[in-house]
Amino acid sequence: MSWSIYGNTYESDADLTNMIHTCRAKMNKDIFLRYVRTWVIFYDDPGIINLTMKIYYDENESKGDLLYSSSTTHTKAEMITLDNGAKDLYFQFADVELDGDNYYHFVLTGTSSGLSSSSYIAWKTSFPRPVYQDGFTQSSRNLPQYPYSLVIIGAEY
Repeated sequence: MSWSIYGNTYESDADLTNMIHTCRAKMNKDIFLRYVRTWVIFYDDPGIINLTMKIYYDENESKGDLLYSSSTTHTKAEMITLDNGAKDLYFQFADVELDGDNYYHFVLTGTSSGLSSSSYIAWKTSFPRPVYQDGFTQSSRNLPQYPYSLVIIGAEY
Protein backbone atom coordinates (compact mmCIF):
# COMPACT_ATOMS: atom_id res chain seq x y z
CA MET A 1 0.00 0.00 0.00
CA SER A 2 1.31 3.47 -0.80
CA TRP A 3 0.16 6.96 0.09
CA SER A 4 0.11 10.07 -2.06
CA ILE A 5 0.93 13.56 -0.83
CA TYR A 6 0.72 16.52 -3.21
CA GLY A 7 2.79 19.68 -3.21
CA ASN A 8 4.55 22.19 -5.41
CA THR A 9 8.20 21.36 -5.89
CA TYR A 10 11.50 23.13 -5.41
CA GLU A 11 13.71 21.36 -7.95
CA SER A 12 16.77 23.61 -7.90
CA ASP A 13 18.69 25.60 -5.34
CA ALA A 14 17.55 28.76 -7.16
CA ASP A 15 13.87 27.75 -6.75
CA LEU A 16 14.27 27.90 -2.98
CA THR A 17 16.27 31.13 -2.81
CA ASN A 18 14.10 32.87 -5.44
CA MET A 19 10.91 32.04 -3.51
CA ILE A 20 8.95 30.68 -6.47
CA HIS A 21 5.92 29.63 -4.39
CA THR A 22 3.83 31.95 -2.25
CA CYS A 23 0.67 31.48 -0.18
CA ARG A 24 -1.54 34.57 -0.34
CA ALA A 25 -3.78 34.85 2.71
CA LYS A 26 -5.98 37.28 4.61
CA MET A 27 -6.64 37.00 8.33
CA ASN A 28 -10.29 37.16 9.38
CA LYS A 29 -9.33 39.36 12.38
CA ASP A 30 -6.42 41.48 13.56
CA ILE A 31 -3.94 39.06 15.14
CA PHE A 32 -0.58 38.77 16.82
CA LEU A 33 1.16 35.98 14.93
CA ARG A 34 3.27 33.61 17.03
CA TYR A 35 3.75 30.54 14.78
CA VAL A 36 3.05 29.28 11.28
CA ARG A 37 2.70 25.53 10.82
CA THR A 38 3.14 23.95 7.40
CA TRP A 39 4.26 20.69 5.80
CA VAL A 40 7.25 19.89 3.59
CA ILE A 41 7.67 16.77 1.45
CA PHE A 42 11.10 15.22 0.85
CA TYR A 43 11.80 13.07 -2.21
CA ASP A 44 14.93 10.98 -2.85
CA ASP A 45 17.32 12.49 -0.24
CA PRO A 46 17.40 16.10 -1.47
CA GLY A 47 20.75 17.23 -0.02
CA ILE A 48 21.54 20.04 2.43
CA ILE A 49 18.59 22.29 3.22
CA ASN A 50 17.93 25.18 5.62
CA LEU A 51 14.32 26.44 5.62
CA THR A 52 12.73 29.58 6.98
CA MET A 53 9.38 31.36 6.49
CA LYS A 54 8.96 34.99 5.41
CA ILE A 55 5.89 37.22 5.27
CA TYR A 56 5.49 39.90 2.59
CA TYR A 57 2.96 42.66 1.95
CA ASP A 58 0.52 42.06 -0.87
CA GLU A 59 0.92 44.50 -3.78
CA ASN A 60 -1.75 44.00 -6.45
CA GLU A 61 -1.98 40.26 -5.69
CA SER A 62 1.81 39.84 -5.92
CA LYS A 63 4.50 39.58 -3.29
CA GLY A 64 5.53 43.07 -2.17
CA ASP A 65 7.97 44.30 0.49
CA LEU A 66 9.31 41.97 3.16
CA LEU A 67 7.55 42.40 6.51
CA TYR A 68 8.79 39.62 8.77
CA SER A 69 11.15 36.65 8.82
CA SER A 70 10.70 33.73 11.18
CA SER A 71 13.17 33.39 14.02
CA THR A 72 13.21 29.65 13.31
CA THR A 73 15.43 27.98 10.71
CA HIS A 74 15.05 24.25 10.16
CA THR A 75 17.93 22.11 8.91
CA LYS A 76 17.45 18.91 6.97
CA ALA A 77 19.18 16.91 9.70
CA GLU A 78 16.51 17.90 12.22
CA MET A 79 13.60 17.58 9.77
CA ILE A 80 14.16 14.11 8.33
CA THR A 81 16.72 11.31 8.35
CA LEU A 82 15.11 9.13 5.66
CA ASP A 83 15.37 9.61 1.90
CA ASN A 84 11.61 10.18 1.50
CA GLY A 85 8.92 11.51 3.77
CA ALA A 86 6.86 14.47 4.94
CA LYS A 87 7.37 16.68 7.97
CA ASP A 88 5.18 19.26 9.66
CA LEU A 89 7.20 22.32 10.65
CA TYR A 90 6.58 25.25 12.97
CA PHE A 91 8.09 28.64 12.19
CA GLN A 92 8.17 31.08 15.11
CA PHE A 93 7.52 34.81 14.85
CA ALA A 94 7.89 37.48 17.54
CA ASP A 95 4.19 38.29 18.05
CA VAL A 96 3.98 40.26 14.82
CA GLU A 97 0.80 42.18 14.03
CA LEU A 98 -1.24 41.11 11.01
CA ASP A 99 -4.14 43.36 10.08
CA GLY A 100 -7.39 41.59 9.20
CA ASP A 101 -8.03 44.04 6.36
CA ASN A 102 -4.88 43.20 4.37
CA TYR A 103 -3.57 40.29 2.34
CA TYR A 104 -0.15 38.84 3.03
CA HIS A 105 2.16 36.42 1.22
CA PHE A 106 3.67 33.57 3.23
CA VAL A 107 6.83 32.26 1.58
CA LEU A 108 8.87 29.15 2.31
CA THR A 109 12.48 29.99 1.53
CA GLY A 110 16.01 29.12 2.50
CA THR A 111 19.29 27.79 1.24
CA SER A 112 20.08 24.43 -0.25
CA SER A 113 22.64 22.38 -2.07
CA GLY A 114 21.76 19.43 -4.27
CA LEU A 115 18.11 19.96 -5.26
CA SER A 116 17.21 18.58 -8.70
CA SER A 117 14.23 17.32 -10.69
CA SER A 118 14.88 13.82 -9.31
CA SER A 119 15.76 14.82 -5.72
CA TYR A 120 13.66 17.67 -4.33
CA ILE A 121 11.41 19.09 -1.65
CA ALA A 122 7.80 20.23 -2.06
CA TRP A 123 5.46 22.52 -0.11
CA LYS A 124 2.34 20.45 0.64
CA THR A 125 -0.91 21.69 -0.82
CA SER A 126 -4.15 21.63 1.17
CA PHE A 127 -5.77 19.12 -1.18
CA PRO A 128 -6.19 16.21 -1.04
CA ARG A 129 -6.91 16.13 2.65
CA PRO A 130 -6.49 13.72 4.26
CA VAL A 131 -3.64 12.16 2.33
CA TYR A 132 -5.10 9.57 -0.05
CA GLN A 133 -4.21 5.92 -0.57
CA ASP A 134 -3.76 4.31 -3.99
CA GLY A 135 -6.54 4.90 -6.48
CA PHE A 136 -6.63 8.69 -6.41
CA THR A 137 -5.33 10.28 -9.59
CA GLN A 138 -3.99 13.80 -9.69
CA SER A 139 -5.57 14.37 -13.10
CA SER A 140 -9.02 14.10 -11.51
CA ARG A 141 -8.62 17.54 -9.90
CA ASN A 142 -7.07 20.84 -10.80
CA LEU A 143 -4.46 20.73 -8.03
CA PRO A 144 -2.76 24.07 -8.74
CA GLN A 145 -5.87 25.92 -7.56
CA TYR A 146 -5.42 24.70 -3.99
CA PRO A 147 -3.38 26.76 -1.52
CA TYR A 148 -0.65 25.37 0.69
CA SER A 149 -1.36 23.69 4.01
CA LEU A 150 -0.83 26.55 6.43
CA VAL A 151 -1.94 26.92 10.04
CA ILE A 152 -1.78 30.33 11.71
CA ILE A 153 -1.18 30.29 15.47
CA GLY A 154 -1.65 33.52 17.39
CA ALA A 155 -4.15 35.66 19.26
CA GLU A 156 -6.55 38.52 18.53
CA TYR A 157 -5.58 42.05 19.40
